[in-house]
Amino acid sequence: VTNLNAAASSIRWHPSGDWIFFISAGELYMARVKSGAGFGKTTRLSDGMPEREQLVVSPDGNQLAYTVRVPMENSNGTIVKDASGKDFRQIFVMDLEMDKLHR
Repeated sequence: VTNLNAAASSIRWHPSGDWIFFISAGELYMARVKSGAGFGKTTRLSDGMPEREQLVVSPDGNQLAYTVRVPMENSNGTIVKDASGKDFRQIFVMDLEMDKLHR
């Protein structure tokens, strides 16, 4: 369906069955999988860093949620990490206007 330089991960279907959403090289994408005109049309939904992970699609298909590792400070101003020594994950939500994205 796609022809990107990096592998796709976190592949998720839109409830309509016409689109898939995925992450490639930390960026969010959608690709048309409905047969006919526009099959394989791929649209990047994000604009660079930070690297996104763990993509999910809302049941109505109008939102995406994903995580980003974000540096955190405690109340003393000290940088804190998770148990594995990495930045903590924060959840972000992106509203989709599918009618505009179909064009």
